[in-house]
Amino acid sequence: MDILGILETFGIPVTMTIAFGYFIWKQNNWIQNELSSDLDEKHKRLEAIIVKLIEAQKTMQLQQQDIKSSYQTIVEVIGAKFIKQLVIRDVVDNGTKETTAQPKKVDRPKVGN
Repeated sequence: MDILGILETFGIPVTMTIAFGYFIWKQNNWIQNELSSDLDEKHKRLEAIIVKLIEAQKTMQLQQQDIKSSYQTIVEVIGAKFIKQLVIRDVVDNGTKETTAQPKKVDRPKVGN
């Protein structure tokens, strides 16, 4: 049957209902086939990007911890050297060979969080 034959037999409302039904059927097929596959591909891509970002963040945190420990070690070494120089200055300034039982505590900057 052609469209005009259906139109003459059933009328405009039935013909429009059939046309809308066909349109909805085609649209659902398009959504299920093409759009779903595109969305799946994009979702997998975004998921891979998120995983890479999380890995990069963990790597950066580990590097920060290494840098922080290196910085603390440098501060301790410089602090110990500074205290040793203070003790030597005290000995030279006082003219005695006595060293203090406990070296003076030097405030060092707080590192980190």
